[in-house]
Amino acid sequence: MADPNWYHDQVIFLTGGTGFLGACLLYKLAVQLPTKKIFVLCRGSVQRAISKLEAIMPEHVDKILDTRKVQFVVGNICLENWGFKPSDLQRLVDEVTTVVHSAAETSIYVKLPEVIQTNCLSSLRLLRLLTPFHHLKTFLYVSSAFVNIFVPEAIIQEKSYSAHIANEDATSTSLETQFHSIIQTGQSPLTAIFPNPYIISKYLAEKALLHEAPHLPFSVLIVRPSLISPAIRDPHPFFGVNSVTPAYAALRMIASNRQHGLERLKREVSPDAVVDEIPVDLVAGVCLAHLAMGTTGTIHATGDLYVRITAHHIAVCLHANIPPPLREQILGSGVGEDEAAAEFVFANVKLYCTDRTFDCRRSAALKLHKGPLGLSLDGHDPVLFSKTRIERLSRVSPDQIRRDQKSNWSRVSLPW
Repeated sequence: MADPNWYHDQVIFLTGGTGFLGACLLYKLAVQLPTKKIFVLCRGSVQRAISKLEAIMPEHVDKILDTRKVQFVVGNICLENWGFKPSDLQRLVDEVTTVVHSAAETSIYVKLPEVIQTNCLSSLRLLRLLTPFHHLKTFLYVSSAFVNIFVPEAIIQEKSYSAHIANEDATSTSLETQFHSIIQTGQSPLTAIFPNPYIISKYLAEKALLHEAPHLPFSVLIVRPSLISPAIRDPHPFFGVNSVTPAYAALRMIASNRQHGLERLKREVSPDAVVDEIPVDLVAGVCLAHLAMGTTGTIHATGDLYVRITAHHIAVCLHANIPPPLREQILGSGVGEDEAAAEFVFANVKLYCTDRTFDCRRSAALKLHKGPLGLSLDGHDPVLFSKTRIERLSRVSPDQIRRDQKSNWSRVSLPW
């Protein structure tokens, strides 16, 4: 079992610390664990980072900062040396023992060149930047369980699979050349295999990382979450934003859409297909527990560590809970009736609603333990939690739904 005391001597460098998963990791590291120090990457300014944390977790920012463990470091993942000032970079070189890289562009709507720049090229540059870090022992990379969605087996193992494209087994230098080519041309043979640029970027980033891993002076751990949903406990129940969970956002559209509604879902998606989601605090627990245990290689953090709920059940519950006036307002707005946009969203619903299982045996024992490094559901009612979540989601204002949908679908016309 993972020992929380392992964190006593750890100096963590955390990227993505003001995002959904990153903020939950930061809370656990600062408030729940005896971490020595946490360097948090921030873009623009420290005040901007604090403002983002106040927006996402207003009741907990003071708790985090009052620990005096957190030090913000201004940088930019798209720049050489990540845009660090020399003095800041030297502090990281001299002190950091563990890196948790959770920063990423996670939208399925962002075009391929942009997401390759952010998720692939920047990650490869980070690895090379970390080489001289004197005390660095472990690098944790947050990937996605869906990088192996092309695998035909019913159970997807915690290992690396090959999509069998040209030059896939090339060196990381060759992969970097491919990244630049994709950024320049916007083209990749993987577009025929994966349904959106985000999954392509995570697949390629993993390949680059695994090519580099044998030559690095520190160990590598890859954690692959499925869809990340609101927290069940930490920092508080329902922490998170439903609009950033693709399955619920898309299923809400389906429940209110004439052309891509429940009848089509019944026809095209297996009744046994589940929305493979896992609460954000359980993902954070998987990451931090395996760091403490010294795990290396690849780890899944998916619905098998929580519960498996079918897409049909969620869609029907959403349909039942969306008030008729709200449904009519959504339909009347025309949002969701754009054929190309709706087809793209529906295709991704079919991806994320899967009847496959992601093997989670390397984390199964954590379900028996409580605390910040455990995954016990003791005292938690998943059925009641899901029902309450759907009811809360159905009360979102029509104006907010239209803003969310227009913002997302305006980016869909040329998703690649």
